[in-house]
Amino acid sequence: MIMIVEGVIFYLAALLFQDGQVESGRAVFTAVMSIIFAAMGVGQNSQFMPDMAKAKVSGAGIFDIIES
Repeated sequence: MIMIVEGVIFYLAALLFQDGQVESGRAVFTAVMSIIFAAMGVGQNSQFMPDMAKAKVSGAGIFDIIES
């Protein structure tokens, strides 16, 4: 699936390059790699969301104990 998405991105970038909206191949690669790395970071961080919710509940419990 990743390769299909990358292929679509590069195809669309080639269309923009052909129309003259993008001036260099380097700009295309920089933009594509930025998007890919950002998406990978979001995907890796999203696996920790359930743990963050548990940590919030635990932290609230700890503060309740301290305040008592």
